[in-house]
Amino acid sequence: MYVAEKDFIMKELHKAAVLYCEKRPSEVTEKSARDLVTDVDVNVENTLIRAIRFNFPDDTVISEERFPRVKPGARTWVIDPIDGTGNMAHGSPLFGIQCAFCVDGDPVLSAINLPGLGMKLYAVKGEGAYLNNKRIAAGDEVNPANSTISISDFSHKSVKNAKLQFHAMKKLHPQIAKIRMFGAGCVDFAFAAAGYTDGAVMMAKKPWDLLPGVLLCREAGLKVSNLAGEEYKPGDYGVIAVKEALFDTVKAAFAPRSGSED
Repeated sequence: MYVAEKDFIMKELHKAAVLYCEKRPSEVTEKSARDLVTDVDVNVENTLIRAIRFNFPDDTVISEERFPRVKPGARTWVIDPIDGTGNMAHGSPLFGIQCAFCVDGDPVLSAINLPGLGMKLYAVKGEGAYLNNKRIAAGDEVNPANSTISISDFSHKSVKNAKLQFHAMKKLHPQIAKIRMFGAGCVDFAFAAAGYTDGAVMMAKKPWDLLPGVLLCREAGLKVSNLAGEEYKPGDYGVIAVKEALFDTVKAAFAPRSGSED
C-alpha cells in the first residue's frame, strides 16, 4: 500500500540530502531565541514542496518553515526539512530530514533520512519499519537497570514543560541506566526503532516533530503513547515510544504532570 508515495518520498529525501546536506550551512540566522534556521533548511523544504506539488498536485503540504499553520486535508504531507538544525550548524551528524504522509489525519507512511549517519528509514502502516531496506524490530526484552532511553531537549518556551521534564528525568535516574539527549527527534525515534536505544521520549507538539517518528516506532514494535500513557493522537503534547518492559516505568515518571502545552 502507498508504494508510489513511499518510493517517491524516499527518492526525494535522498536527493535533497545529497544536494544540500553534504556541507555545513553557509547561512545561519536566528528564527527566534534559541531557534536557528539555515539555508539548508530553506533549500530542502523548497525542493520537497516543489516535488510534492508536481507529483501530487491535489495533496496538502504542512511544513515547518513555510506552511506551519495549514490545516490537514484528505491527503497531507508533513515536512520537517532539517530536524536538529542546531546540531547540523555545529557540524554534528545528528540531524535529518523527515516527512510523514497522512490520510484523513492518520499517518500511514513516514520517512527519515539521517545523511550524516548513512541511515534511511521508512515505515508503512501495517507493513513494518525499515532501515536501509531491511526490516527492523526493536523488540521488547530489556532490563531497566541496563537500558538506555533518549529524551528531547529542555523547552525554552515553557518553564512548566522544562520543569516537567526535569522532574521526570530525576525520577527515572535511579531506574534507567543511561539517559541520552541527542538534540534531534529524528535521531531519537530512529535509534529507538532500530534498537540502538530502548526508547525515546519527545517533549514536543508540532506534527513535523512527531508524526514521522511515531509511525516508525509503532511499526518497529515499540509501545507508543502520549505522556499520560494514552493512545497518541496528532495534537497531543509529547510522545513516549519505548519497549514494552519500560513503558510503565517511563509513563509513571511523566503521567502525573502531563498535559502541558508548547
